[in-house]
Amino acid sequence: MHFAPLLATTLLAVASAQSAEFYVCAATGKGKAATKEEPAKDLGNLIQMLKPGDTVHIAEGVYTGRADSGADMITVPVRIIGGYSPDFAKRDPWGAHRTVLSGDNKAKNFDAGPRLAIDCQKFKERGEFTILVDGVIVDDGARNRYSGKESKIERKANPAAGEMPTPERGAIRVVAPASALATCAVTVQNCAVVNSAPTQGAISAWGYAKSVMTIRNNLVVNVTGNGIDCLSTFHPKDGKDLPAFTVSDNTVLYVWKYDAYGEIGGNGIQFDTDITAKVSGNAIASADIALVNNAKRSKDVLLKDNCLNLGGKCAYLEFSTAIDFKDLADTPQNLARESGGNVDTALVASMPTDWVERYAARTVINRNAAEAGVKADDSRANALRAILGLPLQAADLKVDSDIWLHRLPLEAALAVGKAKYHGKYGCAKP
Repeated sequence: MHFAPLLATTLLAVASAQSAEFYVCAATGKGKAATKEEPAKDLGNLIQMLKPGDTVHIAEGVYTGRADSGADMITVPVRIIGGYSPDFAKRDPWGAHRTVLSGDNKAKNFDAGPRLAIDCQKFKERGEFTILVDGVIVDDGARNRYSGKESKIERKANPAAGEMPTPERGAIRVVAPASALATCAVTVQNCAVVNSAPTQGAISAWGYAKSVMTIRNNLVVNVTGNGIDCLSTFHPKDGKDLPAFTVSDNTVLYVWKYDAYGEIGGNGIQFDTDITAKVSGNAIASADIALVNNAKRSKDVLLKDNCLNLGGKCAYLEFSTAIDFKDLADTPQNLARESGGNVDTALVASMPTDWVERYAARTVINRNAAEAGVKADDSRANALRAILGLPLQAADLKVDSDIWLHRLPLEAALAVGKAKYHGKYGCAKP
């Protein structure tokens, strides 16, 4: 009985002793030594070498993945730290030494998966583990397929032109081990995401039993889907040991629906069922649907001291109830009693004039209104469908917008996250 704590400590010590440090530099990298003196050229080139507990340091530069795949998939818990100078002596992730993960939509090895995924759902080793993504910038602009002058993302491929579909899996995806053998602390911090077009989260984090999930000081701007997704792979009947999320000091701006017509996405932060969440100090604005989406009614969410401005349908969504900011203190049923101190003060983000003009000119379609005037076809097929009690068929509704998630320059995106809004809300340059 008395040997168990000593054994656990010994195992952790051995794991720590066996962990390795790897280095990546686009400018000087070559080969697979991946040392500080001889760094690798791309994170994707050394993924197969990574073991649980390893750390990868990535210098400034633009990285397009192994063989220009534009996607990195890691399946063991590791630490990824970006923003270094080429000699790894200094860090300035959003300034002089930017580690930018991007891609090439026309590359022959193009992969439409998440740009950076640390997906440990099938990881089965025993112990306590850490997953960290720190100081990485994901700009999906070069991974997207556009029409016009980069004014509209196109979801489908164009094989004749060698253009792949716009990726829908997000920018940063982190999944804790879904095993009772492991407990995991997950942190995503000091990262920036721009021009990502997922159905779910631009940043998505999945916890399991007892997972400690921290998402702090990140910038998410000009994305579809959800800016930040707090998710769970653990759904116990007794409601115990749920993954615990802390979402603090993030800036999330301009979150679009999946497309102009549909009702998918368009949320600043979204919660899964079976999590706990403390959400504070964030600046969330200009989301097409809800600034905070709790449609799955995660219980006792602490929503405190955030700036929430310009929700398309509402400030807060709880199941199917859209709640305006003025009713935030009274109407929700699933917010913790300690919630409060939230403000809806306008966030003045300095954006390029041409980008703002395009944004103002986009068409956001009310689906119910658009479908109200659609009449069923007067056809023999519909007569038969009516007899059988089946829905009647109508001509396809041709509605769309010529502008959707038009590309935002990275420099402009980083500018809106360099300092906190009103001195206390959102991220700041790390």
